[in-house]
Amino acid sequence: MSDDAKLASLAKANAVLAEHISRDSSQIPDPGEAILGASSSSAYVTPPWALFDLKRTLMIPEELFSSYESTKSTCHMGIFSQIDRAWITLNNKLFLWDYIAPKDSLQSFPEQPGNIHNVGLINPKPGIFIDTIKHLLVLCTTSTLIVLGLAAQEGPADRSLSSQQFVIYDTELRFPTDNVAMSSIVSTLSGRAFMCGISDGNLYELRYQAREGWFGSKSSLYNHSASGVSSVLPSLFSSSPSEMIAHLALDDSRDLLYALTSSSTINLYNVSGQTTTPLQRIAVASNIFKHAQLLCPPLGTTKLDIIDIHAFSTLDSFSIHLMAVTSSGVRLFFSALRRNFSNYGTSTSVVSGVPSTLELVHVRMAPTTVEHPRTSHFDQSPLYRGPSNPSLSHSKSSQLSNLSCTSYFGGLFLGAQSPSDGSQPDVLFCTSPDLPRIGNLAIDGTSQNSQMTGTITAYSQSSQPPRPPFGEYASLLELPGKTWAIAHLKTPQMPPFAKGSIPSWNDLITQFTAYPDQFLLLTNDGLSVIVKKRPVDSLRELIESTRRGGDEELLRSFLDQYGRNQTCAMLLALASANSFVGAALSLPVPFSSAISLHITPSQSAVANPTGSESIIDEATQNAAKTLFYDWGQQPTEFPNSLAVAFSGRHEGLALYFSRLVRPIWKSKITRGTTSNQTTNIPVVVLSSVQRNLQSLADFLDRNPQLFLPPGDYSSFGTGSGVGRQGPWKEEQTSASSLRELLGITIEAINFILLLIDYKLPDTIALCEPPLQQKLYSMTWEDLLTTKEGRDVGKGLVTALINQQIGQQISIDTISDVLQSRCPNFCSTDDVMTYKAVEALRRAKEAPSAGETAESLRESLRLFLKSTRNLHPSNLAEICADYQQMRFPEGGEFWGERTVQLPLKCANDWDIDRSGIQYWAGGHHEGDGAKQAYEMRIGCYDLVLKGLKSFDDRLDQATSDDEAQHAEVFQSAAYHAALESDDPVFHSHLYNWFISHGRTEELLQIRTPFIEGHLLREPHTREKSELLWQLYVGHGEFLRAAEALASLAEANFPMTLDKRVEYLSLAIGNAKSHQASIYDRQEQGMVEFLNDLEEKLEVANLQLEMLGVMRTLQGLDDAGRRDVNTLASRLMDVSELYGEYAERYNLNDMKLLIIKVSDHRDPQLVASIWRGILHEAEEEQTDIPVILAERVRRLGLKLYPSESAFPCDLLCELLEDFSWEHRNEVAVGWVPQVLVESGVPYDAIFRPLYTMRESGSDGQQPPYHAADRELYLIQDITYLVKNWLTETIRPASRVPRGSFPANVVDQMISAYLEVLSADAASQDLRRILADIQRKIRSRF
Repeated sequence: MSDDAKLASLAKANAVLAEHISRDSSQIPDPGEAILGASSSSAYVTPPWALFDLKRTLMIPEELFSSYESTKSTCHMGIFSQIDRAWITLNNKLFLWDYIAPKDSLQSFPEQPGNIHNVGLINPKPGIFIDTIKHLLVLCTTSTLIVLGLAAQEGPADRSLSSQQFVIYDTELRFPTDNVAMSSIVSTLSGRAFMCGISDGNLYELRYQAREGWFGSKSSLYNHSASGVSSVLPSLFSSSPSEMIAHLALDDSRDLLYALTSSSTINLYNVSGQTTTPLQRIAVASNIFKHAQLLCPPLGTTKLDIIDIHAFSTLDSFSIHLMAVTSSGVRLFFSALRRNFSNYGTSTSVVSGVPSTLELVHVRMAPTTVEHPRTSHFDQSPLYRGPSNPSLSHSKSSQLSNLSCTSYFGGLFLGAQSPSDGSQPDVLFCTSPDLPRIGNLAIDGTSQNSQMTGTITAYSQSSQPPRPPFGEYASLLELPGKTWAIAHLKTPQMPPFAKGSIPSWNDLITQFTAYPDQFLLLTNDGLSVIVKKRPVDSLRELIESTRRGGDEELLRSFLDQYGRNQTCAMLLALASANSFVGAALSLPVPFSSAISLHITPSQSAVANPTGSESIIDEATQNAAKTLFYDWGQQPTEFPNSLAVAFSGRHEGLALYFSRLVRPIWKSKITRGTTSNQTTNIPVVVLSSVQRNLQSLADFLDRNPQLFLPPGDYSSFGTGSGVGRQGPWKEEQTSASSLRELLGITIEAINFILLLIDYKLPDTIALCEPPLQQKLYSMTWEDLLTTKEGRDVGKGLVTALINQQIGQQISIDTISDVLQSRCPNFCSTDDVMTYKAVEALRRAKEAPSAGETAESLRESLRLFLKSTRNLHPSNLAEICADYQQMRFPEGGEFWGERTVQLPLKCANDWDIDRSGIQYWAGGHHEGDGAKQAYEMRIGCYDLVLKGLKSFDDRLDQATSDDEAQHAEVFQSAAYHAALESDDPVFHSHLYNWFISHGRTEELLQIRTPFIEGHLLREPHTREKSELLWQLYVGHGEFLRAAEALASLAEANFPMTLDKRVEYLSLAIGNAKSHQASIYDRQEQGMVEFLNDLEEKLEVANLQLEMLGVMRTLQGLDDAGRRDVNTLASRLMDVSELYGEYAERYNLNDMKLLIIKVSDHRDPQLVASIWRGILHEAEEEQTDIPVILAERVRRLGLKLYPSESAFPCDLLCELLEDFSWEHRNEVAVGWVPQVLVESGVPYDAIFRPLYTMRESGSDGQQPPYHAADRELYLIQDITYLVKNWLTETIRPASRVPRGSFPANVVDQMISAYLEVLSADAASQDLRRILADIQRKIRSRF
């Protein structure tokens, strides 16, 4: 497959991925868009299978638990999931519990003067602490705040079974609180720390700065709720009971701080400034209960008691900023953006802008009842069914109340409910978005969604039905004890790469590239792990349950809920053992280490750091594969349409593939600056994506039958027969393109990982600046699917090789690695190219001539084998290097190969010969063909440059030996050039000969291309001259005549004389042609020769016309232009007559044209001759002399043309003229003039004789008159006398037999009878009698 065809296939596959990525982004909306469709909602669904699972409970360490049981003092607990720790205080002691470590999991801090009732984890301000301190602990006693530093401790590289270890530093930073206990400690990324006073309800901020030692005296606990001096004296002032702040929530993505008061009022602050900047309160949300009643009348009059608030980051939602939770489970959603009330209640009602308000926009009712978990839940399978299951007949419903501790993350809400009597463990209320309902997934992949536009797809966003009201799944889990804290466990997902711009609650997309969301619940019994099952987790459990004899209807229910395409994507993940699905995480897994786990691509099971089950067993994989095929259905073609709806298998593959690459696809490859670039995507992310892509590719390799029609796939599945082949063919083509893109994507990641290993920044720095700029702005998608991406990839490989060469390292090892890991980026040809470059480098550095020669031979041999991978600029450098280096031996070989290298590049780079087609088609084949042609010309120029260098070397030779050596080079080079079978090159070479005036050498060339080149457009006079000379040199005279004839009529600037010369040469060559008497073309050749002669005659006539025109006086500009035109090209007789002879009244030329054309028009000719006589009459003197001379000249040119020189007409006209001018002319003037014009005597005699005979009969006046008759007889007598004299003269050219003796004798007798005997006739009678005697005596 050519590069262009491969890129086209990749572009097609990329279009499929782009379609699915786009649909993923729009199918599940932003939470704000889903919620703001209505002012309130209350839809809940009890899932038929568990969506939340209590995986395990870690018991509190025995030594700490013993202290807790024995003490009668206070105890407080909390979770710091950022550092994989739970904190526990017993009176004045602090314990950090490493819930990851299998042993030695407790870390304590020395006892404090007062009881510790709260602990916070904040970010340090930059530049104040040592670099290893990444977190600060804030210990809250009644009288003092104590700040401790947590520094990360170096540990083993593999922390798969342990968390990050910390060293605790006492910063000696103390903040007196004046007996105000603090709670709800939050911190911005920049280090600003806020908290609220429990007893006074004020908002405080820690302020500290560095000094020479640890700290100066300017550290303080600043009270933002007071002003002036009260801000630093916490105990003197306190908020009113109704305005006491009870809870804080921070949105670090927007620098917003929310403060909930005891009266359920919420304040909004901007915390974007420095520590010394006073807080700016943006808005206050008060009277929340009244607003909630307006939005949701079913609330009734029950007072809402807000117990908790949760800030939404920009990843959570654009338009929803805060969620407040009441003790009864009602959730209130707020927006900080002002809304357009004309569209109130719609998803478009929130306008963009900066936060400026805090408005309640949606009320989410709590479910009226929730299915209560059964008591024996922890002993049963987590895959349970709804109330329809008989085994759950003892289940009971529960109503929410007394929520005390809540947590929210990514659309998931958890709230702990304590029993009213306190005798039972807590119950956990869990909700998750009903994504199948929100995204209308049930219809995913059905025919209603298929486009009918002729494109091959299964989606049409324009045909999506309206979104249903917002809904959630709701369930209850029974907990092992009293809940102290709930925290989302920051498992090793990959933000922002895995989630990007998609809604954070959409685990349909992230389920293949991230671990499931997990929450830690700290109770008085221990630490419980709650895992949110993703759809693929539920599907896996359903498959496993069905295999064990469970109800298959649950599987069918799953398909109905999530739709065909989504389900097929999940089945493919299971069948190919996706690492994020295969790891059955019975966590907690340390956030600080789990993301660093490295699994080799060949593993079908994923290791789990906790040692629990971590593989998808083979039976489950096979079952998923079977369902993937069966549920995928068949591609279909719509009636009366070319549109094809792909099967679920194709859509599942495309969907799964798109979600695997989504973390990187639209991301830039590098970051930093153009000149100092490093990887933009972390290595762990690249490795994770590559690992699952490889698993998918291996699965597809093992199961090529998945995309075959059922008739071709008898060993697997239960297909229902072969459908129409057209849709199957389209699907197979698309799937093949996806498979090709999959393989190249794996290679690309391998390639970038390899570059990272070899110091990516250093490699990029070796690239040319334009390539660096392209790479800096290039995404992974661009790298894989565009020609520019391919070029950048090649450039990076070249830079990597050059890096190795520059370090004097053999490239064999790196070449082998590149070929094995990413052959599309470094093919066998690439390797040969790099080895050739290395050989050329060795030749330059070789100490001896022999080593130089050997290295040059090796480099040239490798270059000739890898021409397709050479770049034009590199080829030019290579040729320049070769020309500069003297090859010490084997000159013939050297001269030949240095010419062959660029010629081979020209052919290999234009593999589809589009450049030749562009040349052959007259440069009308399109831009791509033009580029190929120009590329060829660039290669040919290198050949010509090489030939010129050989010529120069010969010219510059200073000795016979040197000249002989250079001549060997030159001869071999020219021989190799002329041996080429490339017609374009030959044409370019011949033009080079011509442009350098080497035409004689060119005519000595004997190749099959030279004639075609000289015949090829554009035709030039020089090429045409060479063509006929070439034919003459080859003895092909007829073809030379044809070439000369064409040249004579060609539209080249040349004189008329030259054209006449070419026609003459053409006739000469045509006559030199030796044709056989059996030659069938002989007749054609005769016709050709006759045509040439006629053209030459007309051309000569044109030459004469030109001479006449140039003598004309008083020509205007138009006349001069006519003269120039007449001199520039050959014309036919019609043009000569009409445009010149007629226009300029050139009577002589008219007669010549009539003679040449043999035009028969007596009246026209008579008028012309009369015009000539008229012109003579207009002369002032010597009229008969002038006329006689003109007639003589014309006669010599025109006679014997009867059409132009009719003797009978001329005799009449001249006799009339002679009679009128009888006093000026002698007797016999008419016959004398005609005889001198070349007219034979007999041709003159006949018309004169006829005229007299007709006159004597009275038929032709005026000759019937006696005087005219006598005058005519005198002319006849003069003619006969001279005729007879010439006839009887010795050595006469007049044939004796041509004289009509009898006729003349009789005529004379008649004349003698007619003539009177008067004196005027006596001389005439005597002459006639004398003539008669001579006739009778001689004949």
